[in-house]
Amino acid sequence: MSQMFFFRPIFVIELIIAEILFAKDFERRKLFWLRAALSVIGCIALSFLAPPKAENFFVHFFTFTFLFALTLAAGVICFDAPFKSILLCAVAGYTVQHIASEAYEMFNVTMETTVNVSLDFYDSNEITAISAENYYFLIVYIFLYTLVYSLNGVFFAPTVRKAGANEMGDAVTMALSALILLIDLVVSSVVTFVVPTRVLASVFPKDKTIVFVVEMLLHFYNFLCCILVIVLLVEVPRRSGAESELKVVKKMRMREKDQYALMKENIEVINVKCHDLKHKMYAVFNEKGFADEEKEEIKKAIDIYDSAYRTPSEALNVVLTEKSLVCKSKGIDLSCILDATKLDFMPDYEVYSLFGNLLDNAIEATASLKASERSIGLKITANGKLVIIKIFNNFAGEADFKDGLPVTTKNDKAFHGYGLKSVKHTVEKYGGSMDIKTDKQVFTLTILFPSAK
Repeated sequence: MSQMFFFRPIFVIELIIAEILFAKDFERRKLFWLRAALSVIGCIALSFLAPPKAENFFVHFFTFTFLFALTLAAGVICFDAPFKSILLCAVAGYTVQHIASEAYEMFNVTMETTVNVSLDFYDSNEITAISAENYYFLIVYIFLYTLVYSLNGVFFAPTVRKAGANEMGDAVTMALSALILLIDLVVSSVVTFVVPTRVLASVFPKDKTIVFVVEMLLHFYNFLCCILVIVLLVEVPRRSGAESELKVVKKMRMREKDQYALMKENIEVINVKCHDLKHKMYAVFNEKGFADEEKEEIKKAIDIYDSAYRTPSEALNVVLTEKSLVCKSKGIDLSCILDATKLDFMPDYEVYSLFGNLLDNAIEATASLKASERSIGLKITANGKLVIIKIFNNFAGEADFKDGLPVTTKNDKAFHGYGLKSVKHTVEKYGGSMDIKTDKQVFTLTILFPSAK
């Protein structure tokens, strides 16, 4: 029997704790605590089925793969989440455990070389009695694992939980998980067996420095590989999420382009019809002798469909006419101060998309308020070489933000929540800047564009 025989369950516990840091926000299955208790007991008991000695690369690889599979199964039993999400969290937990393990191994190698005292949990082939000196190793072991796990819980785990497998497709998640497992398992096995320091010790029996340097380099290399894994776990979901968002924004833009063409045509027809209708109604008024109140009521009904916006930007006229009708139907007061003389650096469909998304966001936030609070203000000004767009509206409740943008509260997120992402994409495309502020239940969004003129 070896130390590894006794410390296999310790490894399982280390792994379970690390994985919990990533999976703690998952929805729990019914009877969670019973499932969790039985899973932990089962993992510890089954860990003794692994080979008691890691005598070569293949046994070492199989042993730790088997122990990892036990904790992965426990995650599936306890949490009601997609398998790919549980797998990614398990892999991330293994990486964090590996970082702590390598930190401890480097300390252990240093102490073995300098004072000839060691407490090697996983690789010794014979049991070492825990002497007084070894208790210091236990203290250092607990300190290093606590430190690594705590730093992970603060800086790394929240980022992975925030993006995670939801931002990646199934194929990408599985490929990334497989790559990380290879790094965690294969590199560890290579460090332990393919370049064994025992061979160096037999070649250089009187020169511990060479053995020490080689061991430290191998463990440090393993440590750096785990840091690379952390970078992958943060960057791949982030980039996948950004690519997915960009695809949705582009799909929205195509829809808005078609919608603009249709709305432009419809509004032109409506304006012509309303213009003709007003002349005919005035003639009827004079003949039939309508009262002034009746005339005013009919005139207002007609004017609702007659565009009141006459700016140099035809696309802005179209979108303001469209959204003003929505505002009137919802009892929202829309007030505008417009200087659109320098908006021609954008094609019409992008002007329509930009202001359509801005106004849609404001209308959605305002429509549920009391009638006296339903107001939206839009201001477009030109100041030197800057085009300044400011829109403000009242809102209720608290505004939650993610990556600087408000988070949608709608259950259907297929397109909801992407309006301001589309706005941000347009702003960045033309080298502008966007700022969002909330103060006393007033939402203010300001955009600065460098003018081409």
